[in-house]
Amino acid sequence: MSLCELAKCRRVVTAGLAVAACAGLAGAAHAHPHVWATVRSEIILNANHQITGVRHAWTFDEFYSAMAVQGLDTNGDGVFSAEELKPLAEVNIKSLKDFDYFTFVHIGDGDNLPLKPPENYSLDYDKGSAHAPLHAAPREAARCAQARRFRSTSTIRPSSSPSASPPKRR
Repeated sequence: MSLCELAKCRRVVTAGLAVAACAGLAGAAHAHPHVWATVRSEIILNANHQITGVRHAWTFDEFYSAMAVQGLDTNGDGVFSAEELKPLAEVNIKSLKDFDYFTFVHIGDGDNLPLKPPENYSLDYDKGSAHAPLHAAPREAARCAQARRFRSTSTIRPSSSPSASPPKRR
């Protein structure tokens, strides 16, 4: 091997080692899941036109659903029972508390109607998607018959996104 070929080989080996060293120093990539949900909400009124609750039905996208239920089929029958999904439903409810369950009810131009934490909630899994029905009741009765404007919003953002903070209240 000539001196020129040896020098060229040394440069190639040195460059290869430099690339390998840089690759070894690079930090691990940390991916985070994005959660997409379709939410259907119903406002429950009593005979006196008072709001007695907000009933939500959340359907999560199939990718999040598949990730969320991994390892929950404890008996291996291929079906997720209510008992197997109960711990996941509890984790979801606890984590949503900091975000007011992404539910904000306004009557007229008034303030946000405070809601109690959901008591009736569950989780089921069907056709590749997780479904989470829940019911939240107001802390006090609120009449809406004479309100000029009434709205309930459910805002769903990716759970680990930097912008996943609760919307500002008016």
